[in-house]
Amino acid sequence: MASNGHKEDGIKRKREENSVSELTQIKKKRSGEDEEPRPGTSQDLVPSDRGFNIHCFIALQLLGRGSFSEVVLASFPGRNTLMAIKVVDRGKSKADIIRRERRILLKAQDCPFICHLYAAQQSADRAYFITEYLSGGSLAAMIRMCGSLDINHVRFYTAEIACGLQFLHQRYIIHRDIKPANIMLDRNGHIRLIDLGLAQDGGVPSKKISGVTGTYRFMAPEVLCEKDYDAAVDWWSLGIVVSWMATGQSPFYHGSSRRKIIKSITKKKPKFPS
Repeated sequence: MASNGHKEDGIKRKREENSVSELTQIKKKRSGEDEEPRPGTSQDLVPSDRGFNIHCFIALQLLGRGSFSEVVLASFPGRNTLMAIKVVDRGKSKADIIRRERRILLKAQDCPFICHLYAAQQSADRAYFITEYLSGGSLAAMIRMCGSLDINHVRFYTAEIACGLQFLHQRYIIHRDIKPANIMLDRNGHIRLIDLGLAQDGGVPSKKISGVTGTYRFMAPEVLCEKDYDAAVDWWSLGIVVSWMATGQSPFYHGSSRRKIIKSITKKKPKFPS
């Protein structure tokens, strides 16, 4: 058992470290913590006072990495709960995008089909989003494993995704990156929409937006053609997701050629397997 002095020195060193690589290292479990923490709710998840520090969290493993961020599985000492921490590089991601994602996540707190934000913090070069850990994995992983899903599962997941999109659209938020990799499952098998970094808010029903944003094979034709668009682009993306769930493939060309993907979606008729 380490002395109190050694513990304090260790905590001080942790707080002085400021690198993502350190945050993503797998930490050894302390003695007496043999059981895996259980996913839980936001109640008593992080300290209620404003003095907590991101370096107090214990990083367990890297869950995923993107162009501007990575997601780490973590726990907080004294709380038997797992959390996911999204670490965003502020040097690569614009400040207004980070603020917008936080704003949208706060608006979505009451929706059971969108990943819940528990807390947010930032340092000089990184932003941290502390969210619920969704232990059921992604819809993309499930499709890869099964090839295609049973029709009852397709209906169930489609209904919950639709509820999540309706919640966003009623608040004039367009997700803009609906795809199986951004659709997670909780431990009870319910849907959560994640990764709202590309979402757009603050609009009105009569005003369209622009910008080629999202993942090419799930983009609507008007996005790929660089035309103005509205929330309907999310429903298009959902249609492609439904095709992947039901058949294991897109109704359009789904190879590796970006040019063929765009041409197929904008000019070809969809092909629906029986």
